[in-house]
Amino acid sequence: GPRAPRRGRCGCGMDPARFPPSGDGLALEHSGRTQVIADLARKLEEEDYDGVIASGTNALPSLRGADFPAIAAADAARLLAKALARSGKPDQAYKLAEEERDACRRAGNKQGEARMLLTIADIRWPLEDFEQALQAAESSQALFRDQASGGQPKMEAIALIAAAWIHLVGDEDIESGAALAMASARKALELCQRCGYRQGEGEALHALASAQSACNMPEECLASADAALDAFLEVKHRRAAAFEWLCMSSWYIENKQPDKALSAAEEALETFQQVRSPLENDALMAIFQ
Repeated sequence: GPRAPRRGRCGCGMDPARFPPSGDGLALEHSGRTQVIADLARKLEEEDYDGVIASGTNALPSLRGADFPAIAAADAARLLAKALARSGKPDQAYKLAEEERDACRRAGNKQGEARMLLTIADIRWPLEDFEQALQAAESSQALFRDQASGGQPKMEAIALIAAAWIHLVGDEDIESGAALAMASARKALELCQRCGYRQGEGEALHALASAQSACNMPEECLASADAALDAFLEVKHRRAAAFEWLCMSSWYIENKQPDKALSAAEEALETFQQVRSPLENDALMAIFQ
């Protein structure tokens, strides 16, 4: 079906849209300040989508009030929209992101508007609406970069990572798409390193590895993936680490290293079992490849 080219481009056989969701570092950022947002980010990374939807829907009206920083509602709406999209409710997610974007625009809240544009990109590209997704990702990136509205390198990096995936899986020309994806991922990596956002380093490296695989650069791909794995293990994002091991298992097979492939698949399986991830079956299949 139409899904095949997207899955196939990363060379690991995994659909990149199934990569475990990220809370954008908001668990740390809001901890002790806006605890409800920190909790939403944590729940999202644990793939507790029902929990995010229940708490987020409940918290959003009060977060729009004067007692909270202007960015709080947009942060919560972003996490809520991500959970809705992951729960198979992309239309609801999209409606929420558009409404919140419009509200931010009316209030002159540029950072909130940028977050919602990025959220629209995140929702649209897995649905293969690449044109709208790329437009939204690039607009959000420009707003995050704009120093006049308090430039945000971490969020700019996250927008660049979204753009990398859109180019890699969405561009008509696979080679130029992979080259643009590499450039975006490298720029994102640099920004994450500069602001010490380790989870983002891992995500940028994962996108870079996938683009390198598409460009038939197996050694570079495995080196990037290995560095991504280190970052995920360091920040204890076990689901992301397991996904990386699973991709590496395929990349090792491509690189004619069956022993390493098996051990990576076993690590993935063990971790997915521990965190009760639905990706457990994918890891099992990789072991019996």
